[in-house]
Amino acid sequence: MDFSLDEKLKLAKDMCDHSYANTHKFSYIYPFTTENINAYLPLFDFKDKSLFTIGSSCDQALNAILCGSKAITIFDISPFICEYYYLKRAAIQTLTMEEFLKFFCYKNYPITFMDNAKAFDMDLYLKLKETLKTCSYEAEYFWSEIFNKYNGAVIRNQLFSTDENKSKLLRCMNNYLKNNENYNELSKKITEANVKFINGDIFTDKINGSFDNIFLSNLSSYYSLEQIKNLFDKMLLNLNDDGRILIAYLYETDLYSDDYMEGEAEIYNIPKTLQALPKNIDFDSFIGVRGLLFKSNRLRDSVITYKKVKKM
Repeated sequence: MDFSLDEKLKLAKDMCDHSYANTHKFSYIYPFTTENINAYLPLFDFKDKSLFTIGSSCDQALNAILCGSKAITIFDISPFICEYYYLKRAAIQTLTMEEFLKFFCYKNYPITFMDNAKAFDMDLYLKLKETLKTCSYEAEYFWSEIFNKYNGAVIRNQLFSTDENKSKLLRCMNNYLKNNENYNELSKKITEANVKFINGDIFTDKINGSFDNIFLSNLSSYYSLEQIKNLFDKMLLNLNDDGRILIAYLYETDLYSDDYMEGEAEIYNIPKTLQALPKNIDFDSFIGVRGLLFKSNRLRDSVITYKKVKKM
């Protein structure tokens, strides 16, 4: 499912012009993660390890780079994931963290119930534009075409998902936004990372290569348990010995959740999920996104992971 640069630009402009009525919901860009990534980072060894990750907001990749991962493959169904990664990378290399948040945050910024009028501000874009060009000429061409035709509000509302947490929450969820020291460290490390991009359907496309870590993010929220089990079996072939795969990120769920309701994603039926997946999976719970928001240890999210032990 490879898109040419011209095809990406046409699709993006059609979306901004409201003239593309059949946009697939996964074509939209996620501005930031909706997961508490910080909570599950300690479960993985990133130092000089490779990572295959669903692209989403690119925050999974950015946090992994900060933790020492240098070989990263970003896979996503959205055709704009490469351009968005390079936009974020150029911003991290050029802008201060406060400028970064001012540029990318839109909802509830700078205060609750206020949209950010400075989101995708042209002055800040011009500040990072030359760095973006050195990162990727095609990405700079793509974004310059978009920024020269549309204002920030149109770009944010038409190309991006509406799922976005408060900036204070994002700083708790992302290690690279936790403080200026981490942000500046990522700015140095990001130039050393070898990042590759694949656009396609992870359920049907053949995945080449082997990886130390694999993140499937919250795909399980959109597909059947059987599909997720089949995807796990498929990706297991790409996982190195002693590598770990994040099978599912579960919101507001722990191992003892028993309030599953029909109509929810099957993965949230914990007894059924535990029966379908290998017996030696790991189920880890932690303060969830809503727990961070409401400062409650009882509002917990979870991840299901699996470590591939080398057979003797």
